[in-house]
Amino acid sequence: ECITRILGIPWGFVIGAELTIVQSRLSLVNKIQKVYRSQGVQIHNRHIEIIVRQISSKVLVSEDGMSNVFLPGELIGLLLAERTGRALEEAICYRAVLLGITRASLNTQSFISEASFQETARVLAKAALRGRIDWLKGLKENVVLGGMIPAGTRFKGTDDLRLTMALLYH
Repeated sequence: ECITRILGIPWGFVIGAELTIVQSRLSLVNKIQKVYRSQGVQIHNRHIEIIVRQISSKVLVSEDGMSNVFLPGELIGLLLAERTGRALEEAICYRAVLLGITRASLNTQSFISEASFQETARVLAKAALRGRIDWLKGLKENVVLGGMIPAGTRFKGTDDLRLTMALLYH
């Protein structure tokens, strides 16, 4: 409540946290660009921004309060933490973490995408034990399995997902 009063609006601390993360990402992009430009290499910011967004998209839950939705020490997506906190109307305490490229690649929704990168046996065994389902929404998992990629004219939105679910359960 102190933070809310300081910023003057409800959920102001969430907005402040988002701005801090955005500022950190921008600073990281600028520092990476400085290194490349010093070597005479020109790279458009959007390429570096994608990588920076991926390595900074996770947060580490420090405590969950009374809701017990997440475990302390659990690594979750930043957007998931914010949306869950808003839905529960209770702040979830977390701290932003910078993942390395390897670890960021291994923390995806798709276990097929994870398995194609590194530690294949471990990733597949873990997915099997947890009964995970891969919905093949991303580019990488469709390429690995030889399917059509969900881009361009082959991209079908949520209507295709509803049809697939209806066919599976009827």
